[in-house]
Amino acid sequence: MKTNFGTKIFFIMMIASLGACSAKKNEKIDFGEQQPVEKTQPELVKAEPIAIEVFEPQVQPVPIEESVPQPPELSHTIWFDTNSTIINSQHEKALRLHSQFLTNNPQFKIVLQGHADERGSDEFNYKLGLQRSLAIKAALLARGVTDNQISVESYGEKQPVVMQSDERAWAQNRRAVLLYPGISASATSGSEQIILTEQ
Repeated sequence: MKTNFGTKIFFIMMIASLGACSAKKNEKIDFGEQQPVEKTQPELVKAEPIAIEVFEPQVQPVPIEESVPQPPELSHTIWFDTNSTIINSQHEKALRLHSQFLTNNPQFKIVLQGHADERGSDEFNYKLGLQRSLAIKAALLARGVTDNQISVESYGEKQPVVMQSDERAWAQNRRAVLLYPGISASATSGSEQIILTEQ
């Protein structure tokens, strides 16, 4: 009998224990009120537009100028002694530069004008002026200038640059003038200048 009673009690306790476990399984655990989690998006920073100034090179058209050769920068008057057609050594450089310019630029022509002072007859002074022009022509030809580039003229005593009748005036009037048609103006004054550079 004791054994049966004890067995009953054991079964009763087992059943009670299983009921408690079953109750715990069905019991909801309260974790408290939970706040919904918000998904945060990264904040986008709007970039301000940057103004970039583009510099375009300004190309100025270069005017094309024709290179025009210029005769020597040097008096183109050659003076002579009384009744002489001999070219003094002081004019050697001038003749060399004129010759160099003419040989390098065959399209140019030169006019040689011979003059004399007032002493002597018109015929004598005309011939003397012509001989002075021819003397310069011979010097240019000897330095390579062609004959068709040279013209000679004589004015005798007709175009003095100084009107007085004294040694100083006569010395200025005994001359030959070298002219480039189209470049120099009338240069019987002997004071005209033309451009020449030594090469």
